[in-house]
Parts: sequence; C-alpha cells; structure tokens
Amino acid sequence: MRIINNLIAKILIVFMMGLGLSNLSFGADTSGLFRVDSRTTNSHRVYFHRGDTVDIDLVGDGSTDLDLYVYDQYGNLCARRNGPYDEEEMSLDVYESGYFSVRVVNVGWDYNDYSLSLEVY
Repeated sequence: MRIINNLIAKILIVFMMGLGLSNLSFGADTSGLFRVDSRTTNSHRVYFHRGDTVDIDLVGDGSTDLDLYVYDQYGNLCARRNGPYDEEEMSLDVYESGYFSVRVVNVGWDYNDYSLSLEVY
C-alpha cells in the first residue's frame, strides 16, 4: 500500500508541474517553455509590483525571428525589443502595480519553440 501511495504522490507532482508550465500567468522569478506558431503572437499575463525591476529574457530555437513587447494594463506599450534574431532581453522598471502583457511575436513562416524567463528584484 505504501508503494502505491508513493507512486500516486509522484504522479500528482508530475501532473502539477505540467500544469504550472502550461499556465500563461507568471509570478516573480519564473520561466517557461512555449511554442508560438508562424505569424502569430503569444501573450503572457504577468502581475508586477510598483518599484520592482523586471529582467525579461527570450530565447528561441533559431528557426525564426521573435520580437518582445510589454504592455501595461491599459494597453500602453511600455517596452519593446525587435531585433533580427530570436533572442531578446530587456529590463523594465515597473511604475504601477498591475497586470502587464508580455507578448512574443513570431514574424517568421515557421513555428518557434522558445523559453521566456522573468526575474523580478
């Protein structure tokens, strides 16, 4: 019985970890792996606190050009990085607490698997 309970506990942990990676809402100091289809945008809803500094790192798989945009809760563009490759990074000083939208735009003609890392301090 103990072996079965341990097995069930391990399955639940793996399941919960999978749910955490599929969630598009980040907390502080979070990262995730995602896929953005060709010519589309992924939006990640994130809550930031006023006075925090946020470092955002985007690293794609090298197949297409990815661009990075951050919008505040009112839809105002706060920051952007749109270089010619699929690696972008930025630092953002949060001026107001609220939900921000971190958007990854794939301007290429193929999907791109990318990692998005947010570090708040």
